[in-house]
This record gives sequence, structure tokens and C-alpha cells, in this order.
Amino acid sequence: MNENKDESEQESEPGILLIIFDINGSREETANNEQNEEIEDLPENPIRLMKEFFSNHQISNLETKQLKPSELLYRFSLELYDSSLFQIIIINNLSFIHEISLEADGFLIFFNLEDEKTEDKLTYLIKFMSDSCCSGEKKINFVGLYKDEILPQFKKEDLENFFGEYSLNFDYHEIKYNMKDNEKKHNCMYDSIHKKKTFKKKMENNGHKLQEVIEKVTIDTYENKMSVIYIPDKKKFIKKDEKRDISNSGCNII
Repeated sequence: MNENKDESEQESEPGILLIIFDINGSREETANNEQNEEIEDLPENPIRLMKEFFSNHQISNLETKQLKPSELLYRFSLELYDSSLFQIIIINNLSFIHEISLEADGFLIFFNLEDEKTEDKLTYLIKFMSDSCCSGEKKINFVGLYKDEILPQFKKEDLENFFGEYSLNFDYHEIKYNMKDNEKKHNCMYDSIHKKKTFKKKMENNGHKLQEVIEKVTIDTYENKMSVIYIPDKKKFIKKDEKRDISNSGCNII
């Protein structure tokens, strides 16, 4: 356990840290290799989803590193309000506390709305997080995925009530997702998602894509950590306490 702690501490750096817990992660100290092979092709597998995400984003300084068998790191920097380091870590062992998760600025969970076992998996994961990483203090973004039809027990309202019973600070996104979808590459990580009216309309019509939601979660985590907000008309981030001054001004501040 001490070795795990030291290794994570060595990789910990200032910046934005988003933790993705694999809902199908091992519940045993020793991971089952056969099980890992079986879950690679599941729609909610975060390693495959993040590979897909980064393949559709042109990030020149992206670094991928296996911190240890159960922790996969994606590290990159973006020039937003300032030059900020982003670290996204996928954790696929749920049998012990990962010290790095205590430093997280936000959490992201993908799960399958067509899997009968999802409720049990969610219950276990939420209790694991409650015990290990102070989930009530940080935002948890749940992303429910389905290809054909959502199981009756996973209606959006019922799931939101389920999360609410645990007093979580959460957002829930429901997405129709086809693993064979090919989404267009683009250069930005925030421009389209911060066109608030457009994105809100997509959300209400369930017409948004998985890529957009991952972008939104990443940038929302950045805004919360840095206490900034993106102003589309200005095409820039500003400190939240500056918003009132700008909203009443007719001047363009460059």
C-alpha cells in the first residue's frame, strides 16, 4: 500500500485532475485478466471511450502513461484562461483506495443503460467513492449510454432520484451511443460547447454526442477549479467575479 501511495504522489502535479472510475473495475486486489479482456469491448469501457475521444481531438502535447496496472494517465495542457495542465486518470481497480483520487477536482462515470447488472455496479461504485474520495464535495458526472432501448428501471428521473438518495453533487447525462459512430475531428476543446443556447437545446432534445459531453465535463471542471467562466461573445475566459462588470459594459476588453 505504501508503494502505491508513493508512486501516485510522484505523478501528482498541480493542475486540473479528473478521475474516471471504471464501473466494471475489479473488486479484488488481484485483477482478473480474463475479465479485463471481456470488458474491453463494452460500450461503457472508459479506456476505449477516451482513446476515441482523443483520436477526435488534435492535441499535440498529449501524453499517455501507465502509472500502475490500475491507473492510466492522460496528460495535456491547454491555453484557456492561462496555460493549464490537465490530467485525466482512469482507475479500474475498485478494491482499494487510490491516494490520487483524494486530490481529484471532479469525477466521471460511464455506465450501460442496457445492462441488468448496472444498478448493482452503480451501488457498489457510489459506496466505494463515498468511503474513499469525499464524493459529496466534488462534482460527479454520470454518463448513461444506450444503443437501442433503455431498460425500464433506468429511466432518467429514477436514476436522478437514486443518485439523490446518496446526497451526491452530481450531473447526469443520458446519451444514445453507437460504438461504430465516427465523429469529426476538431481543434478546440471549448468553443462549441460554450455556445450555451445551442448546447442547452441539444441537451433538451437528447441530440448531443458523447464527445461534446466529455468536453463539457472537462471544461466545467476547469472553470470550477480556476473560478473562471467562458464568455462566448468575448471568446475568452474571465474570473467569475469580473462577469458583472463586463455584462454592464459596452466596451470590448482585449
